[in-house]
Amino acid sequence: MKECWDADPLKRPDANALEKRMDRINLDYQSDELFKSEIDNLEMNKVEENYTKEQEGITI
Repeated sequence: MKECWDADPLKRPDANALEKRMDRINLDYQSDELFKSEIDNLEMNKVEENYTKEQEGITI
């Protein structure tokens, strides 16, 4: 970000360089979100398994 505001215009990244960086940031973000989603799904499965096991242990 600081490079974009450099006083010397020749040291500033061009549009192509910015696009590549933004693409990389976006991919990293999506990968991180996908990973978090998978962890959340695993945790929910554990909760559901525990609930089911508890319900199976209850007799009416």
